[in-house]
Amino acid sequence: AKGPFSLALDLRQSPDGAELVQFDVESTLVRGSAEGELGAAPGYVGTELTFELDIDSLASIGEAYDMAALPDRPLSVRGAAVLGSDGIRTRGPIGIRSSDVMAEIDGLIGLAPGIAGSDLRVSLNGPNLGELVSLFASTEALPSLPYSLQGAVQIGADSYRLQKINAKVGRSSMDVDGSVRLGRGLAGTQLNIKSAGPALEELIAGSGGPALRPGPYTLSSKVAFTQDTLRLEGIDFERERGRLSGDLELALPLSKRQASFRISGDGNDLRAVLGTVYGFEVRQVPFSIDLEGDVLSTSLSLDKLDIRIADAAVTAIGTLDLGAAQRSTRFSLGINIPDVAELGLLKGRRLRGQGFSLDAQVKGG
Repeated sequence: AKGPFSLALDLRQSPDGAELVQFDVESTLVRGSAEGELGAAPGYVGTELTFELDIDSLASIGEAYDMAALPDRPLSVRGAAVLGSDGIRTRGPIGIRSSDVMAEIDGLIGLAPGIAGSDLRVSLNGPNLGELVSLFASTEALPSLPYSLQGAVQIGADSYRLQKINAKVGRSSMDVDGSVRLGRGLAGTQLNIKSAGPALEELIAGSGGPALRPGPYTLSSKVAFTQDTLRLEGIDFERERGRLSGDLELALPLSKRQASFRISGDGNDLRAVLGTVYGFEVRQVPFSIDLEGDVLSTSLSLDKLDIRIADAAVTAIGTLDLGAAQRSTRFSLGINIPDVAELGLLKGRRLRGQGFSLDAQVKGG
Protein backbone atom coordinates (compact mmCIF):
# COMPACT_ATOMS: atom_id res chain seq x y z
CA ALA A 1 0.00 0.00 0.00
CA LYS A 2 1.18 3.51 -0.81
CA GLY A 3 0.30 6.91 0.64
CA PRO A 4 0.49 8.90 3.86
CA PHE A 5 0.78 6.91 7.08
CA SER A 6 0.81 7.90 10.74
CA LEU A 7 1.35 5.84 13.88
CA ALA A 8 1.24 7.00 17.49
CA LEU A 9 1.96 4.92 20.59
CA ASP A 10 1.65 6.26 24.15
CA LEU A 11 2.77 4.17 27.14
CA ARG A 12 2.34 5.51 30.65
CA GLN A 13 1.78 4.34 34.20
CA SER A 14 -1.35 5.05 36.20
CA PRO A 15 -1.14 6.32 39.81
CA ASP A 16 -1.82 2.77 41.05
CA GLY A 17 1.05 1.34 38.97
CA ALA A 18 -0.90 -0.12 36.02
CA GLU A 19 0.72 0.08 32.59
CA LEU A 20 -1.59 2.01 30.25
CA VAL A 21 -1.34 2.06 26.46
CA GLN A 22 -2.92 4.11 23.70
CA PHE A 23 -2.37 3.27 20.04
CA ASP A 24 -3.52 5.21 16.97
CA VAL A 25 -2.94 4.45 13.29
CA GLU A 26 -4.14 6.16 10.12
CA SER A 27 -3.40 5.52 6.46
CA THR A 28 -5.12 5.82 3.10
CA LEU A 29 -6.67 2.38 3.78
CA VAL A 30 -7.57 2.25 7.48
CA ARG A 31 -8.05 4.25 10.64
CA GLY A 32 -7.83 2.59 13.99
CA SER A 33 -7.22 3.10 17.70
CA ALA A 34 -6.92 1.04 20.87
CA GLU A 35 -6.49 1.94 24.52
CA GLY A 36 -6.43 0.10 27.79
CA GLU A 37 -4.26 -1.62 30.36
CA LEU A 38 -1.34 -3.95 29.67
CA GLY A 39 -0.94 -7.24 31.50
CA ALA A 40 2.33 -8.43 32.93
CA ALA A 41 5.22 -9.42 30.67
CA PRO A 42 6.25 -11.70 29.08
CA GLY A 43 2.84 -13.09 28.04
CA TYR A 44 0.85 -9.91 28.83
CA VAL A 45 -2.05 -12.04 30.06
CA GLY A 46 -4.65 -9.70 31.52
CA THR A 47 -4.21 -7.04 28.83
CA GLU A 48 -7.58 -5.36 28.32
CA LEU A 49 -8.23 -3.06 25.39
CA THR A 50 -11.06 -1.08 23.88
CA PHE A 51 -10.59 -0.73 20.12
CA GLU A 52 -12.11 0.57 16.92
CA LEU A 53 -11.26 0.18 13.24
CA ASP A 54 -12.63 1.92 10.16
CA ILE A 55 -12.07 0.97 6.52
CA ASP A 56 -13.53 3.14 3.77
CA SER A 57 -13.41 0.40 1.12
CA LEU A 58 -12.77 -3.31 1.47
CA ALA A 59 -12.00 -3.39 -2.25
CA SER A 60 -9.03 -1.04 -1.66
CA ILE A 61 -7.68 -3.46 0.94
CA GLY A 62 -8.08 -6.28 -1.56
CA GLU A 63 -6.21 -4.39 -4.26
CA ALA A 64 -3.38 -3.44 -1.91
CA TYR A 65 -2.83 -6.96 -0.55
CA ASP A 66 -3.86 -9.04 -3.58
CA MET A 67 -7.09 -10.37 -2.03
CA ALA A 68 -9.60 -10.85 -4.81
CA ALA A 69 -13.39 -10.45 -4.70
CA LEU A 70 -13.66 -8.06 -1.75
CA PRO A 71 -16.64 -5.73 -2.24
CA ASP A 72 -16.40 -1.95 -2.50
CA ARG A 73 -18.07 -1.36 0.86
CA PRO A 74 -16.95 0.26 4.12
CA LEU A 75 -16.28 -1.69 7.30
CA SER A 76 -16.23 -0.63 10.92
CA VAL A 77 -15.36 -2.67 14.01
CA ARG A 78 -15.99 -1.65 17.63
CA GLY A 79 -15.37 -3.65 20.77
CA ALA A 80 -13.41 -4.48 23.90
CA ALA A 81 -11.51 -7.64 24.87
CA VAL A 82 -9.12 -9.08 27.44
CA LEU A 83 -6.24 -11.49 26.84
CA GLY A 84 -6.44 -14.61 28.99
CA SER A 85 -4.36 -17.75 29.21
CA ASP A 86 -6.94 -19.62 27.10
CA GLY A 87 -7.50 -16.94 24.46
CA ILE A 88 -9.04 -13.55 23.86
CA ARG A 89 -12.32 -13.03 25.68
CA THR A 90 -14.64 -10.27 24.54
CA ARG A 91 -16.06 -7.73 26.98
CA GLY A 92 -19.54 -7.62 25.50
CA PRO A 93 -20.26 -8.15 21.79
CA ILE A 94 -17.78 -6.94 19.18
CA GLY A 95 -19.82 -4.99 16.64
CA ILE A 96 -19.03 -5.23 12.92
CA ARG A 97 -20.85 -3.11 10.36
CA SER A 98 -20.62 -2.78 6.60
CA SER A 99 -23.17 -0.33 5.23
CA ASP A 100 -26.54 -1.90 6.18
CA VAL A 101 -25.10 -5.31 7.16
CA MET A 102 -24.44 -5.74 10.88
CA ALA A 103 -22.78 -8.56 12.81
CA GLU A 104 -21.77 -9.27 16.40
CA ILE A 105 -19.29 -11.71 17.95
CA ASP A 106 -19.17 -12.46 21.66
CA GLY A 107 -17.22 -15.06 23.63
CA LEU A 108 -13.79 -16.67 23.58
CA ILE A 109 -11.43 -16.51 20.58
CA GLY A 110 -8.82 -19.25 20.75
CA LEU A 111 -5.16 -18.57 20.06
CA ALA A 112 -4.36 -21.96 18.50
CA PRO A 113 -4.00 -22.30 14.70
CA GLY A 114 -7.35 -21.83 13.01
CA ILE A 115 -8.58 -20.17 16.25
CA ALA A 116 -9.24 -23.66 17.60
CA GLY A 117 -10.66 -23.51 21.11
CA SER A 118 -12.99 -20.64 20.25
CA ASP A 119 -16.47 -20.62 21.80
CA LEU A 120 -18.54 -17.84 20.28
CA ARG A 121 -22.01 -16.41 20.01
CA VAL A 122 -22.55 -14.86 16.59
CA SER A 123 -25.26 -12.82 14.92
CA LEU A 124 -25.77 -11.29 11.48
CA ASN A 125 -28.58 -9.27 9.95
CA GLY A 126 -29.33 -7.10 6.95
CA PRO A 127 -32.14 -5.96 4.63
CA ASN A 128 -31.39 -7.93 1.44
CA LEU A 129 -30.02 -11.49 1.29
CA GLY A 130 -29.73 -11.52 -2.49
CA GLU A 131 -27.68 -8.33 -2.47
CA LEU A 132 -25.35 -9.66 0.24
CA VAL A 133 -24.56 -12.88 -1.63
CA SER A 134 -24.15 -11.03 -4.94
CA LEU A 135 -21.21 -9.14 -3.42
CA PHE A 136 -19.21 -12.37 -3.44
CA ALA A 137 -20.86 -14.59 -6.08
CA SER A 138 -22.95 -14.24 -9.20
CA THR A 139 -26.50 -15.37 -8.37
CA GLU A 140 -30.07 -14.37 -9.07
CA ALA A 141 -31.68 -17.32 -7.30
CA LEU A 142 -31.73 -15.85 -3.79
CA PRO A 143 -34.61 -13.61 -2.76
CA SER A 144 -34.25 -9.90 -1.97
CA LEU A 145 -35.57 -10.33 1.56
CA PRO A 146 -34.37 -9.21 5.00
CA TYR A 147 -32.36 -11.83 6.86
CA SER A 148 -30.88 -12.56 10.26
CA LEU A 149 -28.79 -15.28 11.85
CA GLN A 150 -27.79 -16.05 15.41
CA GLY A 151 -26.36 -18.97 17.31
CA ALA A 152 -23.29 -20.52 18.93
CA VAL A 153 -20.15 -21.91 17.28
CA GLN A 154 -17.41 -23.95 18.94
CA ILE A 155 -14.26 -24.29 16.84
CA GLY A 156 -12.06 -27.34 17.22
CA ALA A 157 -8.82 -28.32 15.54
CA ASP A 158 -10.70 -30.03 12.71
CA SER A 159 -14.37 -29.19 13.15
CA TYR A 160 -17.01 -26.52 13.80
CA ARG A 161 -19.78 -27.39 16.25
CA LEU A 162 -22.98 -25.48 15.47
CA GLN A 163 -25.53 -25.08 18.25
CA LYS A 164 -28.97 -23.52 18.09
CA ILE A 165 -28.26 -21.73 14.82
CA ASN A 166 -31.41 -19.88 13.84
CA ALA A 167 -31.68 -18.05 10.53
CA LYS A 168 -34.59 -16.02 9.21
CA VAL A 169 -35.22 -14.98 5.61
CA GLY A 170 -38.33 -12.90 5.13
CA ARG A 171 -41.04 -14.65 7.13
CA SER A 172 -39.36 -18.06 7.05
CA SER A 173 -37.01 -19.49 9.65
CA MET A 174 -34.37 -22.22 9.66
CA ASP A 175 -32.78 -24.09 12.56
CA VAL A 176 -29.43 -25.85 12.13
CA ASP A 177 -27.61 -28.04 14.63
CA GLY A 178 -24.64 -30.36 14.18
CA SER A 179 -20.98 -30.38 13.28
CA VAL A 180 -18.94 -29.48 10.20
CA ARG A 181 -15.74 -31.48 9.77
CA LEU A 182 -12.88 -29.76 8.00
CA GLY A 183 -11.32 -32.87 6.48
CA ARG A 184 -11.30 -34.02 2.87
CA GLY A 185 -14.69 -33.45 1.29
CA LEU A 186 -16.19 -32.45 4.67
CA ALA A 187 -16.25 -36.17 5.53
CA GLY A 188 -17.89 -36.71 8.91
CA THR A 189 -20.07 -33.59 8.70
CA GLN A 190 -23.56 -34.14 10.12
CA LEU A 191 -26.25 -31.46 10.26
CA ASN A 192 -29.92 -31.44 11.23
CA ILE A 193 -31.88 -28.81 9.31
CA LYS A 194 -35.45 -27.66 9.85
CA SER A 195 -37.19 -24.83 8.02
CA ALA A 196 -40.72 -23.46 8.17
CA GLY A 197 -42.66 -20.41 7.12
CA PRO A 198 -46.05 -19.03 6.13
CA ALA A 199 -45.16 -18.14 2.53
CA LEU A 200 -43.03 -20.57 0.51
CA GLU A 201 -43.57 -18.45 -2.58
CA GLU A 202 -41.45 -15.58 -1.28
CA LEU A 203 -38.42 -17.89 -1.01
CA ILE A 204 -38.62 -19.43 -4.48
CA ALA A 205 -39.65 -16.32 -6.42
CA GLY A 206 -37.05 -15.75 -9.14
CA SER A 207 -35.32 -19.08 -8.54
CA GLY A 208 -36.21 -20.41 -11.98
CA GLY A 209 -37.89 -23.49 -10.51
CA PRO A 210 -41.57 -24.45 -10.74
CA ALA A 211 -43.97 -21.97 -9.16
CA LEU A 212 -45.61 -23.82 -6.28
CA ARG A 213 -48.93 -22.99 -4.72
CA PRO A 214 -48.56 -20.09 -2.22
CA GLY A 215 -48.85 -20.85 1.46
CA PRO A 216 -47.11 -22.31 4.48
CA TYR A 217 -44.55 -25.11 4.44
CA THR A 218 -42.24 -27.15 6.65
CA LEU A 219 -39.05 -28.85 5.49
CA SER A 220 -36.58 -30.97 7.43
CA SER A 221 -33.67 -33.27 6.67
CA LYS A 222 -30.44 -34.67 8.03
CA VAL A 223 -27.35 -33.87 5.94
CA ALA A 224 -24.34 -36.19 6.18
CA PHE A 225 -21.02 -36.25 4.28
CA THR A 226 -18.70 -39.23 3.93
CA GLN A 227 -15.47 -39.23 1.94
CA ASP A 228 -17.35 -40.08 -1.26
CA THR A 229 -21.04 -39.34 -0.67
CA LEU A 230 -23.50 -36.63 0.31
CA ARG A 231 -26.63 -38.02 1.95
CA LEU A 232 -29.92 -36.24 2.57
CA GLU A 233 -31.74 -38.51 4.99
CA GLY A 234 -35.31 -38.31 6.22
CA ILE A 235 -36.33 -35.49 3.88
CA ASP A 236 -39.81 -34.34 4.89
CA PHE A 237 -41.59 -31.58 2.92
CA GLU A 238 -45.12 -30.76 4.06
CA ARG A 239 -47.73 -28.36 2.71
CA GLU A 240 -51.36 -27.80 3.66
CA ARG A 241 -52.63 -30.23 1.01
CA GLY A 242 -49.68 -32.41 0.18
CA ARG A 243 -46.40 -33.85 1.36
CA LEU A 244 -43.23 -35.46 0.03
CA SER A 245 -40.66 -37.53 1.92
CA GLY A 246 -37.58 -39.49 0.97
CA ASP A 247 -33.85 -40.01 0.96
CA LEU A 248 -31.17 -38.98 -1.53
CA GLU A 249 -27.55 -40.07 -1.82
CA LEU A 250 -25.17 -38.36 -4.25
CA ALA A 251 -21.70 -39.63 -5.12
CA LEU A 252 -18.87 -37.13 -4.69
CA PRO A 253 -17.55 -35.42 -6.64
CA LEU A 254 -20.84 -34.67 -8.41
CA SER A 255 -19.10 -35.13 -11.76
CA LYS A 256 -19.44 -38.90 -11.16
CA ARG A 257 -23.18 -38.53 -11.92
CA GLN A 258 -24.15 -41.29 -9.50
CA ALA A 259 -27.13 -41.16 -7.15
CA SER A 260 -29.72 -43.26 -5.38
CA PHE A 261 -33.13 -41.94 -4.37
CA ARG A 262 -36.38 -42.82 -2.67
CA ILE A 263 -39.37 -40.47 -2.86
CA SER A 264 -42.93 -40.95 -1.68
CA GLY A 265 -45.81 -38.58 -1.12
CA ASP A 266 -49.49 -37.88 -1.45
CA GLY A 267 -52.13 -35.21 -1.03
CA ASN A 268 -55.36 -33.82 -2.37
CA ASP A 269 -53.80 -30.93 -4.31
CA LEU A 270 -50.87 -31.57 -6.65
CA ARG A 271 -50.16 -27.82 -6.71
CA ALA A 272 -48.80 -28.17 -3.17
CA VAL A 273 -45.65 -29.84 -4.56
CA LEU A 274 -45.75 -29.08 -8.29
CA GLY A 275 -46.69 -25.80 -9.91
CA THR A 276 -46.30 -24.37 -13.40
CA VAL A 277 -43.71 -26.27 -15.47
CA TYR A 278 -42.85 -25.10 -19.01
CA GLY A 279 -46.14 -23.26 -19.21
CA PHE A 280 -48.22 -26.21 -17.97
CA GLU A 281 -50.21 -25.37 -14.84
CA VAL A 282 -51.51 -28.39 -12.96
CA ARG A 283 -55.04 -28.37 -11.57
CA GLN A 284 -56.22 -29.02 -8.03
CA VAL A 285 -56.26 -32.82 -8.18
CA PRO A 286 -55.26 -35.57 -5.73
CA PHE A 287 -51.94 -37.30 -6.24
CA SER A 288 -49.60 -39.96 -4.93
CA ILE A 289 -46.03 -40.86 -5.81
CA ASP A 290 -43.82 -43.82 -4.98
CA LEU A 291 -40.38 -43.75 -6.59
CA GLU A 292 -37.16 -45.61 -5.90
CA GLY A 293 -34.08 -46.04 -8.04
CA ASP A 294 -30.49 -45.24 -8.96
CA VAL A 295 -28.58 -43.17 -11.47
CA LEU A 296 -25.21 -44.52 -12.61
CA SER A 297 -23.47 -42.28 -15.11
CA THR A 298 -25.47 -42.98 -18.31
CA SER A 299 -28.05 -45.40 -16.89
CA LEU A 300 -31.24 -45.00 -14.89
CA SER A 301 -32.55 -47.94 -12.85
CA LEU A 302 -36.03 -47.84 -11.35
CA ASP A 303 -36.99 -50.37 -8.72
CA LYS A 304 -40.37 -48.71 -8.55
CA LEU A 305 -42.22 -45.83 -10.17
CA ASP A 306 -45.90 -45.41 -9.43
CA ILE A 307 -47.44 -41.96 -9.92
CA ARG A 308 -51.20 -41.30 -9.62
CA ILE A 309 -52.69 -37.93 -10.59
CA ALA A 310 -56.47 -37.82 -10.38
CA ASP A 311 -57.51 -40.82 -12.56
CA ALA A 312 -54.22 -40.89 -14.48
CA ALA A 313 -51.42 -43.34 -13.71
CA VAL A 314 -47.78 -43.76 -14.72
CA THR A 315 -45.86 -46.90 -13.76
CA ALA A 316 -42.36 -48.03 -14.66
CA ILE A 317 -39.69 -50.53 -13.65
CA GLY A 318 -36.32 -51.55 -15.05
CA THR A 319 -33.13 -50.03 -16.40
CA LEU A 320 -32.64 -47.46 -19.14
CA ASP A 321 -29.13 -47.48 -20.60
CA LEU A 322 -28.65 -44.05 -22.16
CA GLY A 323 -25.14 -44.77 -23.38
CA ALA A 324 -24.22 -45.36 -27.00
CA ALA A 325 -24.63 -49.16 -26.88
CA GLN A 326 -27.83 -49.27 -24.76
CA ARG A 327 -27.21 -53.03 -24.22
CA SER A 328 -28.39 -53.11 -20.59
CA THR A 329 -31.78 -51.52 -21.25
CA ARG A 330 -34.65 -53.58 -19.84
CA PHE A 331 -37.49 -51.20 -19.18
CA SER A 332 -41.27 -51.40 -18.78
CA LEU A 333 -43.44 -48.28 -18.96
CA GLY A 334 -47.17 -47.90 -18.56
CA ILE A 335 -49.18 -44.69 -18.98
CA ASN A 336 -52.95 -44.36 -18.67
CA ILE A 337 -54.56 -40.91 -18.84
CA PRO A 338 -58.37 -41.02 -19.26
CA ASP A 339 -58.57 -37.29 -20.04
CA VAL A 340 -55.53 -35.00 -20.41
CA ALA A 341 -57.77 -31.94 -20.01
CA GLU A 342 -58.37 -32.90 -16.39
CA LEU A 343 -54.69 -32.54 -15.53
CA GLY A 344 -54.22 -28.81 -16.08
CA LEU A 345 -53.86 -25.81 -18.39
CA LEU A 346 -51.22 -25.15 -21.02
CA LYS A 347 -50.28 -21.46 -21.08
CA GLY A 348 -53.65 -20.65 -19.53
CA ARG A 349 -55.67 -22.65 -22.06
CA ARG A 350 -57.62 -25.82 -21.40
CA LEU A 351 -56.34 -28.82 -23.32
CA ARG A 352 -58.56 -30.68 -25.73
CA GLY A 353 -60.35 -33.51 -23.96
CA GLN A 354 -58.87 -36.85 -25.01
CA GLY A 355 -57.43 -39.98 -23.50
CA PHE A 356 -53.95 -41.41 -23.84
CA SER A 357 -52.52 -44.81 -22.98
CA LEU A 358 -49.20 -46.55 -23.52
CA ASP A 359 -47.84 -49.96 -22.54
CA ALA A 360 -44.24 -50.39 -23.66
CA GLN A 361 -41.41 -52.87 -23.17
CA VAL A 362 -37.94 -51.68 -24.16
CA LYS A 363 -34.93 -53.99 -24.50
CA GLY A 364 -31.44 -53.06 -25.55
CA GLY A 365 -29.49 -54.75 -28.33
